Amino acid sequence: SELRGRTAVGALLSLNGDDLLVRDDGTFSATVTLKEGDNVFTFQGTDVAQNKAEVVRKLTLDTRPPALQLQ
Repeated sequence: SELRGRTAVGALLSLNGDDLLVRDDGTFSATVTLKEGDNVFTFQGTDVAQNKAEVVRKLTLDTRPPALQLQ
């Protein structure tokens, strides 16, 4: 799966501790492997003025079909 977003131009950005490439227009993308259940992604960024921010997002993968009961 691919996570995409936008941050401040010139910012440094990491995802779960791994550096991400921020393009000249501030966009970024990362390919991730989702596991069944909750997947937590922590983005940490530092802009050119050295301001820091952290954003945490959770994605849930549920590939199990719902139980169906016929009467």
